[in-house]
Amino acid sequence: MEHRQPRTVLDRLDGALAAHLIQATRGIATELTRRAEAARHAHTAAGITADRVLDLLHDESPLPQFADVLSIGPTLSTWTISQAHARFLARLVLEIRPARVLEFGAGYSSVVLARALQEIGGGQLSSVDQDPEWCARLWSQVSQARNVDARLIRW
Repeated sequence: MEHRQPRTVLDRLDGALAAHLIQATRGIATELTRRAEAARHAHTAAGITADRVLDLLHDESPLPQFADVLSIGPTLSTWTISQAHARFLARLVLEIRPARVLEFGAGYSSVVLARALQEIGGGQLSSVDQDPEWCARLWSQVSQARNVDARLIRW
């Protein structure tokens, strides 16, 4: 009689226990699938899908209304977001049209977000930063955005 090596942990268990584990594993997989679908539906209901976010992220077409804002990014510090990131943030605001934006880390991104909010008619921008003095020069541009209630919060 040939002795067969168990291939999986389940092969080593008795039949009843293995059946319970398989059923529990299927239940977990079903629940995870259900939650993923619910999350996908929630994003769709909010007006944007994960696929649309990826489209916005990879869109390299110019944003003429942001040309002046995008041109200053490369002249700033190494902490500055890239122009591609700035375009993505602008596109995301233009797409979602939020009434409020909360960001952590004020600076060039704040200028981009404020301009995007201005483009959609206004909104509230709350930026949390540990060193508001560092971004004071850029924050003066944020404050000039029409119909944007901008708040710089020290943490």
